[in-house]
Amino acid sequence: MLRRTVSFLITIFFLIIILNSCTAIFYEKNFFYPHHHPLLTKQLKHTTVTITSIDSTKLRGNFTFSDNYYQSLIYFYGNGESVYETQFLQDWLSINLECNVLCIDYRGYGISEGSPSILKIMEDGLQIYDFLNDSLLKCSQPIYCLGYSLGTYFSTYVALKRNIDALILIAPFTSGQEYVKEYEKTFPLLIRLLVNIKLEKSLQDLDLTINPVKMIRQIEKPLLIIHGKEDKVVPPILGERMFENSISENKHLFLVEGKGHNDIDIFESPVSDSLISFIKTKVKN
Repeated sequence: MLRRTVSFLITIFFLIIILNSCTAIFYEKNFFYPHHHPLLTKQLKHTTVTITSIDSTKLRGNFTFSDNYYQSLIYFYGNGESVYETQFLQDWLSINLECNVLCIDYRGYGISEGSPSILKIMEDGLQIYDFLNDSLLKCSQPIYCLGYSLGTYFSTYVALKRNIDALILIAPFTSGQEYVKEYEKTFPLLIRLLVNIKLEKSLQDLDLTINPVKMIRQIEKPLLIIHGKEDKVVPPILGERMFENSISENKHLFLVEGKGHNDIDIFESPVSDSLISFIKTKVKN
């Protein structure tokens, strides 16, 4: 009995030593996750706009503009965002690309009515373009589309169906099926063996009819694709496939070192440099 007790105490003693040796120190810097924004010094004009969709859903958003700008951009944000949350980015894009920026909340997002639907948001994208071109702009001018993540689906569709002047895709995917296939590879082997992820029937049907990679094969306009090399949400191989399938003769691919899916800051170098260079030199010339 005494031997067992001594053995137990010795075990507890060594466990305490091991646990103490594994203690992690929580530093002051661990309390903070600063996010830097460049200082915007130029004054811009903003107006809230409302677009009535084909099914009478009210879509609302923001138009950032200047009387001195003679080109415009439609921004389709990523999933989980809204017009409100991307307002700083809209201002930055307007100032640094010297263009008016229109950003509308998807149905069911932000201040827009309705419920999200990929097919309906695709059609909404066409109405957003038409509203900008027919109602907001005082004269004919170049119009660009910029999509991020989920927004690349809608911006690519607009580029296919409307006469845009350039397309910019950040973290794009090729199709729902390929996205699921590549995303599954990020799971541990045991999870992949136990879980089979697939699209619901309606999305499978849509994917077979029209998807981003099929669309990009028909778009000849200037194209810039930006993708983080460490993206685990939408793997960069999908952005590379979009680039390879593009028929544009003026296409550019920028894979960003050390960046994933949610930490690509458009307004920080080198991403900002590639974006500004694309609009000011590759597109205008």
